[in-house]
Amino acid sequence: LLGFSGEVIAQRLAGDVGVDGTSCLRAMGMGAVMNGVFSPLWYAALDARLPGVSTRVVLLKSVADIAVQGGLGNGLAIAGRGSPLSEVARAMPGVLAADFAVFNQPVQSAPRIMMIHHQVWAVQ
Repeated sequence: LLGFSGEVIAQRLAGDVGVDGTSCLRAMGMGAVMNGVFSPLWYAALDARLPGVSTRVVLLKSVADIAVQGGLGNGLAIAGRGSPLSEVARAMPGVLAADFAVFNQPVQSAPRIMMIHHQVWAVQ
């Protein structure tokens, strides 16, 4: 339902008059696949490949997660909403820039991000 609701909000913010139900259903399906199937398997694979919660391991897991979920996941999400590949290619630099935006102030935000990721990876 979050994917569906998020798509409704995105359409409203974009100034759409009506709601494209097909796009909302695609977003809902994509959310179910990514959050219900892919993400748990991906995190289990990362934990198996990179066990532990040291700063180095958390950093490696975080970089891998941003690359895979940020790149592949977002690209699939855009395509899954019915966008042609040309739109996916056009949108991805901005999408990835937004994913990496938290690192624009590394002195202030990187330790906080590392702490958050450490807590996420420490929860078993």
